[in-house]
Formats: sequence, structure tokens, C-alpha cells
Amino acid sequence: AFRIPRQTSSFFYGGIPSRGSSLETMRMGAVQSLRASRIVAVTSSGKASEGDASAAAQRRLQISPLSSISWPSELRKRVRMSRWDRALMLVLIGTLTGFTRSFLVFDTVWIQRGLYDESNEWWNLGTSIFTALAASAVVSKSGCSWSGSGLPEVKTILGGFVMDDVLSFGVLLSRMLGLAIAQASQLMLDVQGAVIHVAACWADLCSRCGSKSFSNEANRRALISAACAAGVSVAFGAPLGGVLWSYEQMSSKFTQQTLIMAFMASIIAKLALQDLESGTGSQQAFRAMKLEGSAARHLPGALHFVFFALLGVLGGLLGAGFVYGNLQVSRQRARWGWTTGWKAAALVAAVAAVNFVVARRSHLLEINEGLALQGLFTNCEVASDPIGYCQDGEIVWSADLMRTLFISGLLSWLLMTITYDIGIPGGYFFPSLLVGACCGRGSGLLAEWVNSQFDLGATIQPGIFAMVGAVATLAGVCRVHISLVVVMFELTGALQLVVPFMVAIMIANWTGNAFTCSIDDCHIRRRGYPHLCGCDRVFKSRACDIMDEELVCLTCGAARVSELLDLVRQTPYGGFPLIQSPEKRTLFGYIATAVLRSHLEGLPSRVLAQNPLVSFDRDVAKESGGRILDFSPLVDPTVIQIVPQTRLEQVHQIFLGLGLNLVLVCSFGELVGMIT
Repeated sequence: AFRIPRQTSSFFYGGIPSRGSSLETMRMGAVQSLRASRIVAVTSSGKASEGDASAAAQRRLQISPLSSISWPSELRKRVRMSRWDRALMLVLIGTLTGFTRSFLVFDTVWIQRGLYDESNEWWNLGTSIFTALAASAVVSKSGCSWSGSGLPEVKTILGGFVMDDVLSFGVLLSRMLGLAIAQASQLMLDVQGAVIHVAACWADLCSRCGSKSFSNEANRRALISAACAAGVSVAFGAPLGGVLWSYEQMSSKFTQQTLIMAFMASIIAKLALQDLESGTGSQQAFRAMKLEGSAARHLPGALHFVFFALLGVLGGLLGAGFVYGNLQVSRQRARWGWTTGWKAAALVAAVAAVNFVVARRSHLLEINEGLALQGLFTNCEVASDPIGYCQDGEIVWSADLMRTLFISGLLSWLLMTITYDIGIPGGYFFPSLLVGACCGRGSGLLAEWVNSQFDLGATIQPGIFAMVGAVATLAGVCRVHISLVVVMFELTGALQLVVPFMVAIMIANWTGNAFTCSIDDCHIRRRGYPHLCGCDRVFKSRACDIMDEELVCLTCGAARVSELLDLVRQTPYGGFPLIQSPEKRTLFGYIATAVLRSHLEGLPSRVLAQNPLVSFDRDVAKESGGRILDFSPLVDPTVIQIVPQTRLEQVHQIFLGLGLNLVLVCSFGELVGMIT
């Protein structure tokens, strides 16, 4: 997050534009200096784009790519989606998401089989570096200055910020190709975490090709929320967990209609993927979880819960450590200029080489992540073991194996920390599960040693410990609660393991929140996206402590059309408060820049040639006898107002609950500031 000092600007009186800057302009400059890209320039809420907007952007409700939507306004203007249009869109989104997931898996397998040679390690090292560089080049050539899973951007969009190019068709193609190549490089990344962004791209593309009702920003975000549910559904094979994940983790507005849409999209995505991924590593891992869950017929005992609580603490520490370490890596990349050019390529090549060399020191890291998880979750009595943790149907118990598991988990954590978001597309879901599963199965072996030493008579199943450790680490990374419990219940089908999962997830969240926020929220803050966190916060400040005290305003006095046109074409602001006069700042309402510009440019050419006077006060226009045009219908008198003494947590709840992009601060009816 950027620390932006307060800066004031002069008022705008009588149609004379000002060159002053505000808090919004400063945020725009700070973020653009960090993220110089044609894709998106980030500013705070309510800010219009500079220069002339394209005709397409004007047709689309005058939404600027540098602004945030006003939820009340969009909900007021929304066109009701017909039942058949909505159903068709959800079928398309779910089907395309499922097919994309299967394409990414099989394309990756095909690339790996065609490029790697098991007998030549130097060739494999060069291939890994080459594919990593190719994936990075695909992303950079598409114009994206961000990488990783894409979840911070999708979450910001669902919060109301407009970032159209993040979900464009070109980004969709580059992400699909980049993910396939990145997975072939055998880096500590996965497809599952990034397929949510791909699903959101499909939703945005389908909405633009659909009926007029989908051009509304609120309706479009409802489709994107449904797409997020479909993405999680195909990532874990858990449709119900996908719906809850979209509600809990991704969406800011989740109405009952959005809930039904997400439910339908996740079901269709799951059905589309049902018969296409039966032999992949992830499905084998999920099948091992199902077998392990079916063997759990009783609620675990006291010894189990002690270790489950410890795994929750360990998962929270690993998650917080990953978040902190990855942020430090990202900051150092930006600080030393390792984000573009040959420096970025050299960094990607070095990380790929480190991943390859370290993975060759551990059999768990060398094989596919899905197969590794299958071996860690295996119940030796009912399933085969692809790694060697079972011998003649019995679990292998040894101190060397326990030490190997903890070392493998630590190495996986280190690789995940330095690899995520270094310019290569990929997610963190399966790497987090792998780290936790290694530590969890090692803890299971430790629990069996304690059980044998003190003759406690407990029955230890290391596969259950591996699943609890895996879910605890993932919760420590992304800080989800109920949805992750439901995902694990769908994967295991074991009602007896719901309470252990809940205990581990809750403790992992408590532990992680004591040090950092989630990985997505941290990257949102680092990149300067204007996204409000939905968690409860306690602030000691008041509205008067953070508001912009000097603003660019319009008055009720008459002004020329040419002066207003020059103002709206040059201003960087999304709108202007309307006050009575420079001496008396009585607030009359708020005028959006896009609305005023559209109205002015829509005037007949003969009127523009006459350059008449206009006024936003109906009485002034009426008393002129037609010599002054009446622009009072453009004024929004319903803009939310607060008093300067309003507590900041109340302001936070107003923005979060109503979905606003600004509030005006008034004292005894006079404007004294603005908060965006």
C-alpha cells in the first residue's frame, strides 16, 4: 500500500479550470510509476480516464477504464436478464471453463512427453529453463505487467473497479498458452489456482457477446462471480465448495440471483470435466482422498486433535511466511528493475534452474504434484502407493522417512515462495497442498512414535494427517474458512473428518492473521488496487482526518458551454460537487463527468456554435427566459453525505455495504470535503 500525503487543490469557480491535484491524481501517478503498462493504470475510485474516450467505451454506459462503478447506480440502471439468456450464458461459461481445464492438463502432458528425455539431465535442465522463458515471454508480449494466479485482479473487479483489459480475449489466450507452457517447465506452480482467472475471462467475453442486459456492470459482475465458482469447481472437483468459495473469498456483492447462477455454472463445469480428466494426477490425488476418507469410520481421538491443532499452527506459520517472503521477492524485483527486459528473463531462468536442481534432490518434488499428493494421502489398506510409503499393504514407519517428509515440505515451501508471481502464470493451490501434506504425513509418523512410546492405544492414519496438514497450509495462504471445509468434505466424503478440518482451518487462519493478511489481499495492496476488505476493522480516526478538504467544484452560477466542454475533456476527475457559490458552499448535489460530457457533446451543432450560457440551478435558468440552458437534470441530489465527526469504521461500512465510490462530507449543509 502506498502512503500518499494529503494534497489539496483549489476550487473551480465560474467555469475556470484549475491545475490543482488531489489525492486521486497522486495515487494514479504512484501506481503508474510502479506498474507502467498499457493494460491498466490504477487510480482510486471515481476517477475518469484522461484524454478522449473511445466510442466503444462511451457506448458502454460511459464507464472509464480508470474508474470504479457505483453499485446503487448500476443496480438502478440494470436491465433484467431473461431466464433463457442467463441459462445460455451459464452453460457456455461452465462448459468453456471445464474444457479449458482439460485442455491445460492434456496439453501440458503432451508438451512434457515431447520435450523431456529421462536419460539426459542437462537436456532436461535446458528444456525447463526454455519453457519457463517461453511462458514469461507469452505473458509479457500480451501486455500484462502482472502474473501469478490473476486472483487479485479478479477480486478487485468484483469489488467494483473497472479493469476491462485484464479480462480481454488477448489476455485469455495468453494465459491459456502461458499456463500450459509454465506447467511443462515443472515449476512449483499449478493450473488450478489460475483457472479461476481464465473462467472470469470467459465470463467477460460471453457477456460482451450476449444481449444488452449483460452490458450492465452489475450483471457482468454477477456472471464473473458465477465463473469464479465454476473455476473452483473444476480446480478441486467440488461444485458446492466452488459456490461458497466465490461467495466467501471473491465476491463483494453476492445476491440470491448470483448464488443461483454460481450454483448452475459450477455444476455445468463439473459435468463438462467429469469424463475428460479421469487419469490425471490431480484426479488420482482426489481419489486417494476419497479412499482415505471412506476408511475413517470414527471421530479421531484426543491425540489426533492435539496434532491437528499443531498442524493448524504450522499451516498458519507456513502460510504467513509464504505471504511475507513472496511479497519481499516481489518488492525487490520492482526495486531493482527485474520486472522487464533481460533482467526479468535472467530472473526467470535462474528460478527455473533452482526449481529443477532442488526438485532432483527429492523424489516428491521430482514427480507430478498430483501423484505426490496421491502418495501422501494414500491409505495402504485400500489403495496402491506410487511413491513407496507402503510396503506389503502396511504403512512404512521410520525416522528417516519422517525427516525426509519435513525436508521435502520445507523445500517445496521455499520453491513456492520464490516462484509465485515472478512473471510466470500459475497458482498456489496445489503447491500449498503439497507443502502441508508433507508436513502433515511427517506429523502422522511423529504421532505414531508418541503413541508407541506412551502406549496410548490410538490408531494413527498418516493419510488423514496429510490431508489436515494440506488444508491447514492452504488456509494459511489464502485465509478461507467455510468454503475450504466444504471442498475437503466433497473430496473425502467423510463426515467424521469435518471437525478436524474445521479445527485446523480455524487455527491456521488465526495464526496467519496474527502476522499478515492473505496472499491475494497483500498483492492487492502492493499493486495499489482500490479494494475494500470485508473484514471488521477498528479505526481511531474520523472522516475529517482523511477527507480531501479542498476540491474542484462547480457552482450554480452561469457558465459557457465551451468552458464546460474544455473542463470535462481535460479534467482527470470523475465528477464535481455542485455548490451555491465560492462564498457559500451549500451543497446541491454531484455531477458525474461522463454524464456531463455526454450531454454537452450531444447538443446540436447550432447550439454549440452559439455557445450559450448554462446553469445547474433550475430557478436561474427559468428566470432567464430561455437565454440560459437548464442543466439541473444532470445533478444527482441523492449523493451520500456524512458529517466530519463520523467515525472511520462507519465510513468503511458505508462504502462496503452500499458499494459507493465516493461520499461528500458536509457540516451544517455546507461542503467541507470528500472521501473516495
